[in-house]
Amino acid sequence: MAYRKRAVPAIAKSQSFRKAIFEAVFNESTDAIFLVDTETGLTVDCNERAIELFEASSKEELLGIEEQRLQKRPFTDKELKIIALTLREQGFWSGEVECATKTGKLFWGNLAVRLIQSADKAIHWVQIADISKRKRAERLLQQTYDQLEQQNHHLQAVNRELQNALEEISVAEEELRIQNEELERLRHLAEQERRRYQDLFDFAPDGYLVTDICGLIQEANQAIANLLGRQRTRLGWEPN
Repeated sequence: MAYRKRAVPAIAKSQSFRKAIFEAVFNESTDAIFLVDTETGLTVDCNERAIELFEASSKEELLGIEEQRLQKRPFTDKELKIIALTLREQGFWSGEVECATKTGKLFWGNLAVRLIQSADKAIHWVQIADISKRKRAERLLQQTYDQLEQQNHHLQAVNRELQNALEEISVAEEELRIQNEELERLRHLAEQERRRYQDLFDFAPDGYLVTDICGLIQEANQAIANLLGRQRTRLGWEPN
């Protein structure tokens, strides 16, 4: 009996301590907190941060309402079933939602719901953190990524065009090389033919002269020089 008498104040003191911690967390949190009745789905309490974040004129404006009324888009029936199942199995659910203040201002919030079971009643602890700055940063990051991706596609297209141009230049260079080799081969053959005919002309047993249209000797072979008793170099530029 004496043990029970001593235990009752200790339990009461422990409960009072837990209540003080709960109230401190509830009231001093930097996030908006709502306590929602699990049976009715209506808010039964909220902290000062909730009043500030949702731009309400007073706490009463946020009590006795469905938490979904503070969202831009309410959850669908399918989403509500998934949330309820997760809460039953894990006791906790969280997700990102776009919220609407009482003045119509929109902001992104991280919504976290935890099931709290007391001796006689269960409530949902709904905590909403303003993540608008993070979402803006993510949006800017995504825009930057999209721009870089677009620039990368453009650079890839330019690179492909350059590769095609280089391939065309390479093909043209190869064709030019082949043409030059063919021209060199033909020039060599022509030179050989010229020398062959020059030798036939120079060493022919008969005398030959090459004149222009005016009759001036342009070229003479050795046979004609011998026949005329003249040096070949002295036969040039004389009329025939």
